[in-house]
Amino acid sequence: MQDEYTQGGEVVGHGTAAAVLAAHATYGIAPGAGVLPIKSCDKDGKCRLEAVIRGICHAVAYAEKNPQERLVLNLSLGSDTPSEIVYIILKDALMKRGVNGVSVVAAAGNDWAIRSSKRGVLHHFPASFGGNRGLSLRREAGRSMTVLKGLFSAGAVGDYSGTLRVSGFSGQGDFVDLVAPGERVLSLRPAGSLGEYTGTSFAAPVVSGAVAVIRQATGLVPLTPEALELTFLANYTDPDALGESEEARGRGLLDMTRGP
Repeated sequence: MQDEYTQGGEVVGHGTAAAVLAAHATYGIAPGAGVLPIKSCDKDGKCRLEAVIRGICHAVAYAEKNPQERLVLNLSLGSDTPSEIVYIILKDALMKRGVNGVSVVAAAGNDWAIRSSKRGVLHHFPASFGGNRGLSLRREAGRSMTVLKGLFSAGAVGDYSGTLRVSGFSGQGDFVDLVAPGERVLSLRPAGSLGEYTGTSFAAPVVSGAVAVIRQATGLVPLTPEALELTFLANYTDPDALGESEEARGRGLLDMTRGP
């Protein structure tokens, strides 16, 4: 009930709907997973950088104390401005803890339809810290932030008269790893009533739930976040399901029909 995100004077929630899509028994992808709720944004959907950093640090600290729980960090938020502090924290969580590393899923952003007339890739961070096609973020001469392996950047698809298409708002670029349902998806509001949710914020937890399922299935042979990402994108995405460019769909539509 602490999820106070409000639209049109009505509390519709945001984190609640995301958690439900990841792990709820009826509407979730990974009903066997637990949820570690972390509130980093206010009732207007504003996410202060300080609060986001504290939230990520809290999750990473929890993962350190409970390595057997195999945390998947879902980031249904973002900005067009990169934070080097967030980059460093995520890099540490992903790359320096071996099989106990934290897998990360980040929403690809919702501003493509509004800003796509601008030249070049429209980055959305922290999703743009990921990607598997050579993205390198250079802020100043001699200094760069290389791709974070193990971070999934998730775009959204919607149902258009029976045909799945990449959503017009979904962020595009060489940082997008894959896409999942993110338009009018059913989830629960904070008070428990059913609602429809749209945005890459809700595609991300669908992917997070799928990653949790794979982490559960590979428990006896645990994978590093990087190895898990490579295995996941190679085996649980379908590039032929959508007639879209690679920058729009990444490696393709989430497809869990083959396993784990």
